[in-house]
Amino acid sequence: MKASVELIRKTNSYCVAKRKERKKWNWIYGTVCVGVEDSSHKFKECSHSFKNENDFIYYPDLNSKLNKIGVIGQTQNGHCILGYCAEPHAANALLRRLNHENFHVTNTSKFVFTKALRVRTHQIVKYCDFCKRTFPQL
Repeated sequence: MKASVELIRKTNSYCVAKRKERKKWNWIYGTVCVGVEDSSHKFKECSHSFKNENDFIYYPDLNSKLNKIGVIGQTQNGHCILGYCAEPHAANALLRRLNHENFHVTNTSKFVFTKALRVRTHQIVKYCDFCKRTFPQL
């Protein structure tokens, strides 16, 4: 299933906003952003890749999928850092919002993602193997 036009637009706007924040504050943000929506609800969320060294708290379904791959927050086999990618952060943000709205969604299999975009140049980035294993719908 493809992402909605509204979500694609929201993701593009999100990338522009994060690029401006990076320039303004000189923060070290991740380089990729992505949008996600639940096919049965109208909520949409965007996030960027980042490493939160103090707090890798994910919802149980997402946490168990990531833990099957390896240790969250550590580099796996010379690849990227597990849990660093924009996709798990966006999915976790959507789960948080859906559960806050009392929808009690626990499964991420119906989530629809936009293409991953480089924050600075808006180039499409391929999904990493970790994200493909965590979200088979990618």
